[in-house]
Amino acid sequence: MTATLEEYKSAVRQFVCDKCVCFEAQKGKPEHCAHEASGACPIFEHLQEVVEVVRSVKSEELTPYIDELRQKVCCKCRHQNAEGFCELRDSVAPVPAWCMLDSYISLVVNAVERVQAGEAAA
Repeated sequence: MTATLEEYKSAVRQFVCDKCVCFEAQKGKPEHCAHEASGACPIFEHLQEVVEVVRSVKSEELTPYIDELRQKVCCKCRHQNAEGFCELRDSVAPVPAWCMLDSYISLVVNAVERVQAGEAAA
């Protein structure tokens, strides 16, 4: 049985969002982040592609996941330019910018794999 995108969203909320330093509860939906609905969270903005990448990689190390995400997801992200520079991930500005996908990649991989294993709460 293949999991739905809603199941992956739920798992991300359960295993990633509560640890995110950028989490800001939506009005009326405190379990949802305001950044999820606004498109400012790269995890939710590209969730379908993220799930496909994580499902396609099988490794005990994060590097293969990171490499595939950069090739198949980051290249489509509005925050990354044609030269591969990401204004969130690669920022050296005095005020930090956060790419939630890059910052929480291990938690995202864990959430997707939990859904695949049937371990995440629906």
